[in-house]
Amino acid sequence: MIIDISMLSPTNSMFEVYARALNSRSESTLFSLTLILLLTLAVMGTLESVRPRVLLRISSAFDRKLSGGVFDRIYASEIRLLGQHRSRPLSDLTKFTSS
Repeated sequence: MIIDISMLSPTNSMFEVYARALNSRSESTLFSLTLILLLTLAVMGTLESVRPRVLLRISSAFDRKLSGGVFDRIYASEIRLLGQHRSRPLSDLTKFTSS
């Protein structure tokens, strides 16, 4: 959510420049707005670089936690229904994880 809000900072900055800095002809206001914009863009860039690593760690932990139990249940289901008409959950899982 912070990244989404910070994506609006260039638009908001241009609005503030036209609404305040140009009308008042104040260089200090223009400098302050530019500094705030650069700071916001730096924070956004930092968050954008950190987000994939955090999501990768979360998804890896989720996969480690669930993978053993899911595989065991699917394998037990395959053995129990051996020779009967059944769905192919193991092949479905393989197709799902490979895509």
